[in-house]
Amino acid sequence: MKLPKHSTGVVSTRQLARQLLAGLTVSFVAISLGAAFGVLSGRGALAGILSAGVIALITAALGGTRVQCSGPTAPMTAVTILLVSAVTGGLLAEHPTA
Repeated sequence: MKLPKHSTGVVSTRQLARQLLAGLTVSFVAISLGAAFGVLSGRGALAGILSAGVIALITAALGGTRVQCSGPTAPMTAVTILLVSAVTGGLLAEHPTA
């Protein structure tokens, strides 16, 4: 797929549908990864999902490029899970073996 040299800003219905489907697919993957990393970190699936959401909001606020890929990764989830834990007041489920 070639990237256009110059974009007019007009999006066709077909392009919009493809972009929405791609976004939905990526969101399912991000939620699953966030839950898995949350469980692996010992804070629970909810903390991981919330951390993935925090990462998405920060990335959206700071902008990006067409070739940038952002989402839940183990290091980013480990960092943001501390923030989510602090904000929720420790009400998240603790890992049973912790």
